[in-house]
Amino acid sequence: QENPLVIGSVKTNIGHTNEAAGLAGMAKVILAMQHKFIPKNLHFNSLNPEIDIDSIPIQIATKTIPWERKNNEPRIAQVSSFGLQGSIVHIILQEYIPEIEEEKEEKNKDSKEDHILTVSAKTPAALLELSNTYLNVLENMEDNEENIENLCYTSNVGREHFDYRISVCGKNASELCEEFE
Repeated sequence: QENPLVIGSVKTNIGHTNEAAGLAGMAKVILAMQHKFIPKNLHFNSLNPEIDIDSIPIQIATKTIPWERKNNEPRIAQVSSFGLQGSIVHIILQEYIPEIEEEKEEKNKDSKEDHILTVSAKTPAALLELSNTYLNVLENMEDNEENIENLCYTSNVGREHFDYRISVCGKNASELCEEFE
């Protein structure tokens, strides 16, 4: 089978964990994703003869299996845990794949969107002082999209707005600085 569903169990490694079974299974899957392999099921000797494994696209992890990404897609796994009262947990986990730094830098260069930075204060003097503080922060900021987005978001949404305010627009920290001056 080209792409079988691999079945594993944490019970074969650490035994019955009762209420913690779902958490133990989740920990096993997360570690498998991190280390890029599916651990084998210990003490697995024979399959229930009523299960016709050849008719369904599954594989039981009887040995440690490398877990490679297919077409650079994230790895996905499901954890199910059952107890005397029925299903205790069912969760689907997907691997997080961070953006490659070069892609981020290229995206920053090609950014066409202006950022809006709003500063407000209770008095004109306080507005001038706070504007100078933001100008200093922008002049010393590493000029990347995420830093600028975070600064603008916090200023626009995370701070209270007062009667005296100023807004500046720019594609990057340098342009925002020019607008402040």
